Amino acid sequence: MIDALLQACGGFVDRVARPNRRPLSRVTRQDMPNGFFLNDLLWFGDGASRKTAIARGFSVEPGEINAFSVRQLNDLHERLRILLGILGDEYTLQVQWSIDSDYRQELEDYHRETLELRRRDPVHGQFGVIVRAERYERYKAAMEEGRLRRERLTLFFCRVLDTQVPVTGSRAVVQYFDTLSRKESLALHELGLGTVSRLFPDCLVRPMGDYKHFLYYYRFLNPNVFLPDTDPRELFDPAFSIQQNCLHDEGLTHTTVPASSFCLGGLHHAIFAVRQWPRRTFPGIISTLTSMGFQEYAITLNVYPKSVDKVIDAEEKNIQRLQIDAVSERKQSLVADLAAKQDKVTELQQGKVIPLGCLYVVRIWHRNADALVSRCATLRNAFTAMGGAVVHHASIPENARQLFYQTWPGWTFGAYRAFDLPAEDTYLADLIPWSATFTGHLAGAEAIYNGARGNLVGIRTRLNGTPQHGVLFGMTGAGKSVIISDLLAQIGHRFGFRLIVEEGLSHGVLTQTQGCEPIIVNPNGGLTINYLDTGGVPLSPLHLTFAAGLGLLFAGHEGLDGERKALRSALLTENLQQLYTDVFNDWTMENEAAAEELRWRACAIDKFLRTRLKGGQFNFVDAFAAFRDWEAQKPDEAHAFIQELGEQAVVDFAKAPATAGRVRDLAFAYFRADQYPTHSALVEQILYGPRAGLQEREECDRVGKLLRAWGRDGERGNLFDGPTTVRIDGRVAHFELGQIPEHAVEMRAAANFLVANYGRQKIITMPRAVPKIAIFEEAARTLDAPGGIKIIQEYYRQMRKFGCNILAVVQQYDVIKHSPVRGAMIGNSKLFLITAQQSREDAREIGEALSLSEKTIDTIYNYPLPELMDPKDRFSAFTYVANERSRKLIGTVKNVASRELLYAASSDNETFDRRTAAMRRYPNVITAILNESENMACARENSATDPIL
Repeated sequence: MIDALLQACGGFVDRVARPNRRPLSRVTRQDMPNGFFLNDLLWFGDGASRKTAIARGFSVEPGEINAFSVRQLNDLHERLRILLGILGDEYTLQVQWSIDSDYRQELEDYHRETLELRRRDPVHGQFGVIVRAERYERYKAAMEEGRLRRERLTLFFCRVLDTQVPVTGSRAVVQYFDTLSRKESLALHELGLGTVSRLFPDCLVRPMGDYKHFLYYYRFLNPNVFLPDTDPRELFDPAFSIQQNCLHDEGLTHTTVPASSFCLGGLHHAIFAVRQWPRRTFPGIISTLTSMGFQEYAITLNVYPKSVDKVIDAEEKNIQRLQIDAVSERKQSLVADLAAKQDKVTELQQGKVIPLGCLYVVRIWHRNADALVSRCATLRNAFTAMGGAVVHHASIPENARQLFYQTWPGWTFGAYRAFDLPAEDTYLADLIPWSATFTGHLAGAEAIYNGARGNLVGIRTRLNGTPQHGVLFGMTGAGKSVIISDLLAQIGHRFGFRLIVEEGLSHGVLTQTQGCEPIIVNPNGGLTINYLDTGGVPLSPLHLTFAAGLGLLFAGHEGLDGERKALRSALLTENLQQLYTDVFNDWTMENEAAAEELRWRACAIDKFLRTRLKGGQFNFVDAFAAFRDWEAQKPDEAHAFIQELGEQAVVDFAKAPATAGRVRDLAFAYFRADQYPTHSALVEQILYGPRAGLQEREECDRVGKLLRAWGRDGERGNLFDGPTTVRIDGRVAHFELGQIPEHAVEMRAAANFLVANYGRQKIITMPRAVPKIAIFEEAARTLDAPGGIKIIQEYYRQMRKFGCNILAVVQQYDVIKHSPVRGAMIGNSKLFLITAQQSREDAREIGEALSLSEKTIDTIYNYPLPELMDPKDRFSAFTYVANERSRKLIGTVKNVASRELLYAASSDNETFDRRTAAMRRYPNVITAILNESENMACARENSATDPIL
């Protein structure tokens, strides 16, 4: 790249090699700026001058200023003052704010993933392709029609370098410029990124490289970049100058159209420069300028630090003159001016204010001249509303041309300074357009939605491959099921396994699109899930706790005092331990060879835990899963690891009291479904061979009889007793619990608890590298069961290391407000979706738990309910909160679902049955959805970009 720079200079190296000639710059400060994209710098000029201007850009993504609370605005004001004060004498700052409709790059990345899904999984990926393609086409059309909105905020830190070359010879000069540019690029990187990130930890700050600089310039000089069939990424050539890369028009041309300052790229442009600051400013005043109701305009601030000493000297001279005038003319106004000047000198001397110079320019452009006239009038009114600020409309060609040059990105060194105004940090901080459109995680987005103000918002459930657990808060009728169905339709292909636990079959059709059927839990059905089946993982203390908790629910725990509950729990745990031990001993006697192999494997896993998984957070089950994955990937290494143990070490391991139990625990990872102990066996153990003293026999007898009612021959049916009759072998395990009668509270709680534990076992048995997701639409039901809190805590605390995302739906925050599970759910979640709430108190409590501002809480409370909307304008809104290490993303998402998605997100058992019957007439589920959904009412395409706040 440096070679290209020198080559473009046209003989510059030769001139430098002959030092008797003074090198002259071929780029002046009066004409159109030019330079190169060099080592992540904007390098203005060709290096032939003794002084060279450089700049580096940083894209900043703060929240939208319209959503800030008063406290946030005041805090922002102080931080912006600090930013203005750190420039010193060496650096200048350019603030660029613009608004457009360009989401091309993110949409094309999203579309490429859709095409890859269609290629990789043409059968089960069909529905995801349909939903994603519909969104892509809808968003792309809105972008090309200019109905999308995207605010961009960019800071350019600029300085002037001494580029007098101290060496001779082409090779030495090349090396000198390369080293110099890299050093300065790094210095500006550290200044910009470090300073802005420290001052604004709530903002995403990205340093710009050569390609990003190019894209920014291309968008600046070609406002029609979003037009179809235009992809500027193919046009970048680092060997070309800025103008060669980005200026593909005839340049600025004069026009006689009223309000138009010049024409560029087939568009009329109007340039306005501030001539007088507002009489009074306040934090948030700039929102008048950033919310004018249209797009296609930009704001540029060139900020120049001033020497405090020189400003004080100038003010003292003014004071001396005013003192004389005030005495001679005896005017009170002069006395007031004198006092103001004296106060200003005091503040300058004490460092309370910082003197600055600033060029403040607003540029508007439009293809239609009449529309430009109207927008110019709107802009004038906006400035008038901002404390009576006065602006100059550049209508003289040379005047407009020079002002336009001063707004070029990174260029703060132009000689045309007629419109610079003296300023102070106290009020200039309020006039910085510190606002950008909320886009969430749009870069690399897994799912894309509309935003509240015509923007697009991206959602990611994984960052750098790490699962981001989540919680969805929402009242009934707020569109929770449609939100989850839409999210699954867009991101489902990224997961090798999905666990869904719900009541109502909202996701039944969606499950069928994956070649699976919902598992409907019915007390009178033939389904059996053995809660004593470990599901292919070793027996663990946690599993015993779950089983004992379920047994406690079976035996009835309401009304018991704490001591009685603890006694029953201890009795159940002790008898479960004995039951598992008896089953293991019987199996050992019948399978001596397998038992011996098991001892070696248990010893190897224990050694693997001690030597490979160092840390107190890992347990034997973790080691089992890690060892299994290692063995699958590198079987020879794993086999050698086992053989290295030695027979005596294995014997000692199997006999030692501290480790002997692990052989038993591991055995249950390899049992068949019919080999596990059952509920009936536990009842028999408690009634006829209890592990209890004489005083506890009476309690055992009572518990055993209560448990019997939940057996195969009891009134509860066979759901809990017998070998498991269902195995989760597909890509989706969808458990529907809505057919359990509402009055059967204990049955519902037990079924939720059972299914959650069964799903946990499935997740653990799968390779960790396979992404998984577990969704609990009725988390409160699981929490109702004894031990339910522990299982939800286990999901949120431990499933991340098994590659599993967790998303729980909470209808009422009171359910977890005072529960021990609150810490696990809130503390381990990085993703929160908050729909409309039933009361302001609910919204406030959620806001306090997540540290949301009062304005955000008000927004949540005021979300409309989809069921109350006209179907042609129906949407569901939610606040997206994403906690990152250095900042928190907060913004509103507007979900406008397609008719195909609405059809698949059936809302109850009756609707699901009716749609299942209708779909039998078609050859496959996808064809059925496409045909049956044709007549469904859904929102108009244009309504998706209508603002809702």
